[in-house]
Amino acid sequence: MNDLLLNLKEKIIEGHEEAILNNEQHSKRNFLDLLLFIEAELYKKSEESKTDPVDKTKEKRSRNSYDESTRKNMYLVTFCFSYFGHKSLYPRLNQKKAMLAAAEAIGVDFSSFKNYRDLFDGHNNNHRKGWHNSKMPPLVQEAKEKYENLSEKEVIEMAKEVLQLPS
Repeated sequence: MNDLLLNLKEKIIEGHEEAILNNEQHSKRNFLDLLLFIEAELYKKSEESKTDPVDKTKEKRSRNSYDESTRKNMYLVTFCFSYFGHKSLYPRLNQKKAMLAAAEAIGVDFSSFKNYRDLFDGHNNNHRKGWHNSKMPPLVQEAKEKYENLSEKEVIEMAKEVLQLPS
């Protein structure tokens, strides 16, 4: 089952990238909704396997399958990018270069980083629409609520620490 989800995830990412190239807004949102659904299913499966007493061989992991710490770091930094802008962390870089640098520092691929930033964009008051009709997975919603209750300075400092940037 996980292999099927991982294969679907790869195809959805390819479709999303094609939709971006062709500027197909509706298709981009549909691909992102599917990607979030699959991410949630993969997370549920990984949680189920932790409680399963039967020893299973390790499954093939996608390049987009991240451990809990990496996911939390990605949620923090993408929240910061969405709510406070890329200049809050990388004042001398343009948006794309800042996102590339942050994704590399966290150890995630660029498309995952951008997808989560876009997800947060749809749920805040910035100039980007993001995924304005997308439901947030529970872990992403928890991160949003956590960081919204902190000051801008606190969130930026936490993100700089994750990215190993000077304060």
